[in-house]
Amino acid sequence: MKIFKIIDCNNNEHDVLSDFIYKFTQIDPAFGEKKSITQVHIAHKENENNLEIIKTYEPITSIKKRLETHLKNS
Repeated sequence: MKIFKIIDCNNNEHDVLSDFIYKFTQIDPAFGEKKSITQVHIAHKENENNLEIIKTYEPITSIKKRLETHLKNS
């Protein structure tokens, strides 16, 4: 399995098994906020119940590009 690194909104680094990334959702900025938040949903592929949700400021497109590159190089 391939480990993928995600840095959350509090600048903590998470090592995630790439096979467990279920989906991405975006939270638009609230009033006064400058950045949107991407939620990375971690779950087993057979089960849609989230094991964890990691919130990050990295845009979805950026995460998907890094993930694609990561999977090709691993």
